[in-house]
Amino acid sequence: MALKPDCVSSIAFSPPSVDSVTFDFSSSAQAVAQGRMAVKFAGTPPTWTLQYNLEGNHNIQVCAYLSTQFTGGKTGVIPDAWLYGTPIGGAATPFTGNGCGLPNNAVTLDNLKSAAHSGRKTEGFTALSLKLPGGTVPAPGTYYGTLTVVAQVQ
Repeated sequence: MALKPDCVSSIAFSPPSVDSVTFDFSSSAQAVAQGRMAVKFAGTPPTWTLQYNLEGNHNIQVCAYLSTQFTGGKTGVIPDAWLYGTPIGGAATPFTGNGCGLPNNAVTLDNLKSAAHSGRKTEGFTALSLKLPGGTVPAPGTYYGTLTVVAQVQ
């Protein structure tokens, strides 16, 4: 009798390094109120591990997007374009791209070309920043959104 292992193709992410990301504008409220732009970086940007086991070599695209916008406060919604992500090894990019087939609210984190059939790689952000135009003062603890990460095999 011959034995043959049966492996299912898979792609997965480990849990993120942080459960939530906070942008603290308390020290910038006066500058924003005076009409100057305020930029705040997240205290700890999220990272995770991409793990894959695929039949043959494939291209893998990894993207992040806001599946729910920053909502709340008096102004209602903070636009996706005000959030910037700096992927590991990349440049700061607004969440306005269409990577992974998403509708103009994504940042492409990685494009693995002809990825070997199995592997793992650390993915994520070295920085996340929120840029608020002058005159916009967010009330503390009132804006919440959901960042979603996807991997697309091509």
